[in-house]
Amino acid sequence: VVFVFLSGLFTSCIQSSGIYSKLEFVHIEADRITYYDLESLENKSDLIIIGEIVDDPQTESELTYSDDFNKEILTGMNSYSTVKVKKVFAGDIREGDEIRLGHRCGVYEDQFVTFSEMTPMLKGDSWIFFLMDPLDNSESCYYCTGDSDGRYPLKNASYCRTGLTEYEDLGVYRRDSFKDNIYNEILDKYDL
Repeated sequence: VVFVFLSGLFTSCIQSSGIYSKLEFVHIEADRITYYDLESLENKSDLIIIGEIVDDPQTESELTYSDDFNKEILTGMNSYSTVKVKKVFAGDIREGDEIRLGHRCGVYEDQFVTFSEMTPMLKGDSWIFFLMDPLDNSESCYYCTGDSDGRYPLKNASYCRTGLTEYEDLGVYRRDSFKDNIYNEILDKYDL
């Protein structure tokens, strides 16, 4: 399988327990907007909520025929989950509502492929989300603002294990993707 992308590519096999541990892990670096403070993140978010993932992600692969390779190649991927709103801090939504949340990752053949710095959305996990509604909204869903900058763990919560990273409780693959300064501001402001 060939992956088309703009930045770098690295792969590694994960040898640990977890729901994705038997799959090859393929992380494709993608450009994204990065937020360095809570105020900027809040200003770009349409919704700020605590939400729980209530279903398993449904993956849609984007395949494009390549004349160079004489076959279809994977050019993108999205997984969609349903989030039940537990608490609303900002936005036009009510507690108990459900929204569709997109995430640029998923399973393709025998690989877990991600275009994101954020670990998968897993049924039963709860997070504080900073969400944006895409401008065209052709997908009728929300995405985390700034990818991993838009999702943070709740204190004293436990998170499902995927076997993809040692930083699952933070929701990121690499420790340097987690914004401690924003998280500390969130804990103080939202009294989590």
